[in-house]
Amino acid sequence: MDDLPDHGSGEAFDSGESSDLTRLTDDQLEDSIVAMLQRSDALRSQAALRAAELDRRGATAERHVLTTKQWLAHRCRLSKAQASTLLRTGKTLADQPLVASRAVTGEITQDGVRMLTATARNHPSDFTIHGGPLIDAATYLGTDDLRTAVKLWTQQVDYPSSLAEMEAKRRRRRLSISQTWEGMWSVSGELDPESG
Repeated sequence: MDDLPDHGSGEAFDSGESSDLTRLTDDQLEDSIVAMLQRSDALRSQAALRAAELDRRGATAERHVLTTKQWLAHRCRLSKAQASTLLRTGKTLADQPLVASRAVTGEITQDGVRMLTATARNHPSDFTIHGGPLIDAATYLGTDDLRTAVKLWTQQVDYPSSLAEMEAKRRRRRLSISQTWEGMWSVSGELDPESG
């Protein structure tokens, strides 16, 4: 897990190269951006898994009299919400080895990791059995397309809840038009996805 793949642009990480970006070709710049972001995603997932292991051991309570979340917030300069998210993500990744194996190499972006771990938490048994295609999709879909895929997958595995959610959105629909004192017309409302 510590060994990150070299994606063919090692020069992107050389301090000499990055200090004078004007000497890089367009291809080198493009490749280095992709490689750096992929490496960043991989490291973030590895950090999440390590945070979950630290929490499992109870190490921060013994050594610092702090919860793991408190230690992460203090030592890593994270907000409480960021520390909580990192730890929750790590715990879910630890329970989902297929997602973790792709996340720690940077094949899945951090947005993808967040969506997959949330889906795994909400539908643990279905995700374990039927989540493979969604995990594969996360390695090549962009954030918006993956969000759509997750939504469609969720509708398939949890149809009653999806139907109830759609009905709740439909009940919230409203549209009002009123004339202002200046004679202008003000439109206000909220539409469900289909009506919109």
